[in-house]
Amino acid sequence: MTSRKIEHVVVLGAGVMGAQIAALLAGVGRTVRLLDMPLAARPDAFYLPEMAERVIVGTFDDLECIREADWVIEAVLEEAGAKKNLLAQIEPYIHDGLMISSNTSGLSIAELARDRTSAFRRCFFGVHFFNPPRYMHLVELIPGADTEPELLEVMHDFLANELGKGVVRGRDTPNFIGNRMW
Repeated sequence: MTSRKIEHVVVLGAGVMGAQIAALLAGVGRTVRLLDMPLAARPDAFYLPEMAERVIVGTFDDLECIREADWVIEAVLEEAGAKKNLLAQIEPYIHDGLMISSNTSGLSIAELARDRTSAFRRCFFGVHFFNPPRYMHLVELIPGADTEPELLEVMHDFLANELGKGVVRGRDTPNFIGNRMW
């Protein structure tokens, strides 16, 4: 068991999933930066209203905050081009210990990471929360071919023990596990 902890999280995308993921993480005491396009609204999916104070809302102009993050979870539009463009923008902020994941519901992790550096690919994987993330128990954890195994263990422990999720490990196949079964 590693002693690494996830305390600071940056969620990219304040839509339905991103806002609710931010609220879920704030509910377990994490400091969350929720970044989106200008004029995005604060989410209302908190356990208690006062937990909203743990979420600092900003725009994609504030990506510098990633330098202090333990985990970045991309949760923008489920479209490969949009996700790849944003992932390219965050690459300059990679630092030791950072974990980067996509909340894709079925896009290829390998494809999303294809044009990224080896440093990026080592810390990148999929974490697919089901909607609404506060109530749905299942979370899929999908490694890329180059993902460091230790990071997957850290994330698995966090998802299971801090968020109380049922974590399943999926392979990087179209729609992973949950969406393939429907």
